[in-house]
Amino acid sequence: MKSRGVEPKSESNEVQCWGENPNAQMLRVELRDGSVNLYQYAWLERVQFLPAEEADSLTLFFNRQSVRITGKKLRELVSALQRMAVEWVKERSEQFSSIGSSDGAWVETIQISEPTPK
Repeated sequence: MKSRGVEPKSESNEVQCWGENPNAQMLRVELRDGSVNLYQYAWLERVQFLPAEEADSLTLFFNRQSVRITGKKLRELVSALQRMAVEWVKERSEQFSSIGSSDGAWVETIQISEPTPK
């Protein structure tokens, strides 16, 4: 199991914002305010990845909600999602706001949207 915590790795001082587990059955989404949402991979209908120079955008479309993740170098996260191997993803902590040159994926924001009533 690869761990990509929001704390610096001791050997490289690298900050990452997600964790990988090939046996994950649910995706845990943690917001900066401490709230947590869990999603079954069975509910995941589609993933949309839009790369950009300023910030990548990744939207996960679940049965009744969408989760929009913005950040940098999110292609690695997309590959792990394709394998249903992302165990958790977390917004970057305020204490690491000045660290942004990591070689790995960097999650800036996560927005959860409820469907609009018809």
